[in-house]
Amino acid sequence: MGQGGMAETWRARLRGAAGVTKPVLIKKVLPEYANDEAFVSMFISEARISASLSHGAIAQVFDFGKVDGQYFLAMELVEGQPLHRVLKRALRSGFHSLPVPIAVFIAMEMCRGLHYAHTRGDERGEPLGIVHRDISPDNVLISYEGQVKIVDFGIAKARSLRGFDTEPGVVKGKYLFFSPEQARGEAVDARTDVWATGVVLFQMLCGRLPLEGQVHTVLKRLNDGQRLPSPRQVRPDIPVALDAILQKALALTKEARFESAHELGDALAGFLYSSTPRFSPMSVAYLLRELFRQDLEALGMDARVPPSFVEEVSIWREAPPLPAPTQHGVPALEALDLRTEEREPVDVVAPELEDAPPAPRPTRLGLLAEGSRASQWVSGVGLVLAAVLVVVAVTWVGSDLRAAALEAPREPGPPRAVRMGPPPSPPAAPVARGALALLVLGLAESGLSIFQWMQLLTLRGGGSTVCGVSDTVNCETVWNSPFASRVHELVGLPVAALGLVWGLAAVGLSALFLAWARSGKPVRPAANGLRLVAAAGIVSVVVFAVASAQSGALCPTCLATYALVVVFAGVAWKGLPGPLLPGAGEWGDTLKWTVGVTAAVFLATLLPGRATPKASEASGVALLPPAPPVASTPMPGVTPRTPPPPPASLEEFLRSLPPQHQQFIADSLAAYRSETPQPAAAPARHRYGPVDAPVKIVEWTDSKCPHCKMLVEELSALKKRVPEGKLSLEARQFPLDGACNPAIPRRGPDAPSVRCVAARAQICLEGAPDYWELREKMFAAQAVLDTERAVEIASSGSVPRSQLEVCMNSPATTAKIQEDSRYAMRHHIQGTPLVLVNGREVMPSAPFIYALVMADGNPSAPGFDVLPPPRPRPVGGHDDHAGHNH
Repeated sequence: MGQGGMAETWRARLRGAAGVTKPVLIKKVLPEYANDEAFVSMFISEARISASLSHGAIAQVFDFGKVDGQYFLAMELVEGQPLHRVLKRALRSGFHSLPVPIAVFIAMEMCRGLHYAHTRGDERGEPLGIVHRDISPDNVLISYEGQVKIVDFGIAKARSLRGFDTEPGVVKGKYLFFSPEQARGEAVDARTDVWATGVVLFQMLCGRLPLEGQVHTVLKRLNDGQRLPSPRQVRPDIPVALDAILQKALALTKEARFESAHELGDALAGFLYSSTPRFSPMSVAYLLRELFRQDLEALGMDARVPPSFVEEVSIWREAPPLPAPTQHGVPALEALDLRTEEREPVDVVAPELEDAPPAPRPTRLGLLAEGSRASQWVSGVGLVLAAVLVVVAVTWVGSDLRAAALEAPREPGPPRAVRMGPPPSPPAAPVARGALALLVLGLAESGLSIFQWMQLLTLRGGGSTVCGVSDTVNCETVWNSPFASRVHELVGLPVAALGLVWGLAAVGLSALFLAWARSGKPVRPAANGLRLVAAAGIVSVVVFAVASAQSGALCPTCLATYALVVVFAGVAWKGLPGPLLPGAGEWGDTLKWTVGVTAAVFLATLLPGRATPKASEASGVALLPPAPPVASTPMPGVTPRTPPPPPASLEEFLRSLPPQHQQFIADSLAAYRSETPQPAAAPARHRYGPVDAPVKIVEWTDSKCPHCKMLVEELSALKKRVPEGKLSLEARQFPLDGACNPAIPRRGPDAPSVRCVAARAQICLEGAPDYWELREKMFAAQAVLDTERAVEIASSGSVPRSQLEVCMNSPATTAKIQEDSRYAMRHHIQGTPLVLVNGREVMPSAPFIYALVMADGNPSAPGFDVLPPPRPRPVGGHDDHAGHNH
């Protein structure tokens, strides 16, 4: 069947009495290793240990012996594939990783087999202390029937079997799966296999290992005790409960890990069957049939799968790609460590969360179908830009090579007659050098702008961006500022696209300059145009810098743009020939080329710019009917503007929505119907609206979470549009800081924590007549909110500051925060905001809630029949784009 480095494998039949045969696999030691005492001892140790094990999750050994001086091992033949081959085939088949339920099931079965081996005793009942020590995808087989089998106990250590023991300080196995104690050559136990199982599960879920690199790099990081990345840092859609299980399995110290493989397996089983109650091992079998269909058909084996499973496979394949790995296989830890709590998933520590992940929810990305088209356009512009760069570079280098060849010294020889003529023109290299520098700077700015644009699309899709470093260093605040929104509305392009227009205009004029210089044509129109572009860039930098400062946040990518523009201006003014301003007769050609190039680039980016959702469109408020006008005294001679009437029925409202929003509501409604309403876990402390309203909302927010700010704005708009008595609202606190929230295991980035101060202040305002007004004011000031500002806003109304501060420091307020936290934990909160409607968790969406209000809270109202069918949801009970959560 094959040959490895030390043994070859054969397919054979074991003959028994009465002609009974059984297919087996034979491992035969290669002749060159037959005299290696250390290897033979290891091989015999494997035989002794494996032969003593009989478990459904361990490949059984039937026979062991020596024939003609060659050792052999006859073991169970598993008709299937090793896990490492399953992973490779899945990646080649369009999967970015194994589906969550299947990966968890495989790891759970591994734990069953390992726990059996770890607790195996001898004839007297004394534990043998077996540790596999080489758990990896190579040593896990997956049968075509969905069974999981552990193989190769060749370096397993049993304390009672002294025939083969590892010398002190010597490590064996695959170093990428080493535990820290194993890397240091220290004593190992069952918790070492728990670590390796966690690494295998990490690889199945994330498509890569938590540590990758050369052996000395990996071992050094393990020896130094460097923290491994959280699985959610690599794959953000992994449920928090599963992330917590994996982080415990991969704890750096043995004492912090699961005590046994059984304990890890129990945690995985609790997660699997609470999130996917009807999961069957046949799903594993069907996946292998899908991946290895041709192999099975070649063997004459059944490769059929049910149509329902084919549909599930298509959903798994449509999952978004995982982030690109760094040299260590995961996103850089330094960059990840800088992200604030609102960017990270909430790591909850309550045990019940590990047993029941949240129900699936529709993604808010469904609202942004136009944004996906914009993403394709931006990608297309990037490809065109790359092609331009390649063409320019090839042309430039080729011209230099030809020039160098013409100027190469000739071989000595007799003099040749040379035709006399006008003196040659001076070389254009010094003149063109400045234009070439401007071309490179324009390309750099274009690439940076494309990156910013893609990040903006991610933000509009409900995700978080890489430049959202902290509350004050945050591009998202700048991009969502009123100034940036106004620019988008007026020009039709987001701010990032304006940078792309400027960069491509600079590239075009630089290319014209180089081409004209090469052909001997006058370069003044291009030089003048480049200086005009530089001047426009400086003016834009000043305007946008002032607007960014007013937003209260610093945009790091914007700073890079400012630096590129300033350098560009310096080169344009000092590195190009001729006077700084166009001459009297040069303005016509200068404006013709400058305006022409800029207009062409602007028109090319206008279509994706208009398809990019604006900040107001992402919030969902724009989809609601207009609020009724506020009664006021009309001005003389001015006819008051009458807004259109609200929709007369639920059907009319739903039909007025664009198709992608109708689809989003259909998906949200399907998820809402599948939820089981949960009773309130705590009495309401403060409520907007009547207690018997048909639509009752309970929401949890964090004062520094950008999506919480969006939710508060949407709820404020809803209160103005919903008829009185139809809606009730209850606001609760879930600050993402362990300083005051017991569900968060660590402190937040703020000291003292503005999150905790804002939460306490809001609780102390409960019952005040201006509670909702002050709360909305606090979230409106989120970009500049600090502890003093939070107290200042809270005390600007009916509650004096002295009374507020006494309340904020009282034990009763602390107890209320803990009450809110426990209440949220009952609903398995994954992050903020969390929204419940009539006891069911929903995606924060103003149009969906408004539709429920029009249906008097009845999700089965006939008016919903106008919606399209809901899209199928991912298997495993988890949405791959839980975009709103932080």
